[in-house]
Amino acid sequence: MSEDKCSCRKPKPGMMLAAQKKYNLDLSKSYLVGDAISDIQASVAANTTPIFVLSGRGNPTDLSTVYGPIKVLDHIGDAANYICGDLR
Repeated sequence: MSEDKCSCRKPKPGMMLAAQKKYNLDLSKSYLVGDAISDIQASVAANTTPIFVLSGRGNPTDLSTVYGPIKVLDHIGDAANYICGDLR
């Protein structure tokens, strides 16, 4: 199998699904912070809450291809603060 077709390669959710099984995670209560559209697509496919950070390589206009609410923040520190605040 080619690496490009592996379910572990984003935008496929294989990495998150493997972590879910290994660590007994509730993905619906999990977050994925990413800086590329493929990260957000994988998050949506795995039923996690996506957070898009602008400090990376992604372009927020690409988010129009993904359905659902997507939080957009400046950088990963903002994402951490958002998640910690959301969990209180």
